[in-house]
Amino acid sequence: MTETRSVVLHNSMAQAAYQFNWSLATGHFRIDADLASEGGNGLPFCGTDNRVNFTVTQDTLLSIDSDWTYQFNGGIRTSVIRFFVGHAATGNSFWIRGDVGDTVAGDPPTDTFHISDSVLLTPGSYFVRSLMDLRAVGGSPNSVSTAHGFADITLTTVPEPAALGPLAFAALLLRKRRSRRTQ
Repeated sequence: MTETRSVVLHNSMAQAAYQFNWSLATGHFRIDADLASEGGNGLPFCGTDNRVNFTVTQDTLLSIDSDWTYQFNGGIRTSVIRFFVGHAATGNSFWIRGDVGDTVAGDPPTDTFHISDSVLLTPGSYFVRSLMDLRAVGGSPNSVSTAHGFADITLTTVPEPAALGPLAFAALLLRKRRSRRTQ
């Protein structure tokens, strides 16, 4: 399933495409985002903020692979990419990854963040939230900053230890059979 959302206001815009693919053993959620934020008074910003709730019935590895590139033009600018994983019932995050570029902090006017990490989830109900944001304070409304990138979020079930025992035993038997043939 693919869905696209976009909004434009003056020189600012946000566009994101979302793709979902689920099966019994894996799930995949991809976000492709393009942002542009004009300068000006107040706190002009644009972004995409997503939350997916899901339940796992066995140990599952949640992996995130992401690239996020920003280009700042004049004024105070901030670009954020952040991922949160937490318990669906409480809304509390227990795993947070991401990065921030900020002109006030002295970060370069252009940069790319690479985020690649994973967390093991035990059976239960969870959420994964992704935040991609671009803020522009001050400067000319014609001074447009941009950011773009993607996030791949994958869920993969982990074989139960009880299932690994027979697999290891079968491998041992095959190895033993091969060694007899070579003798």
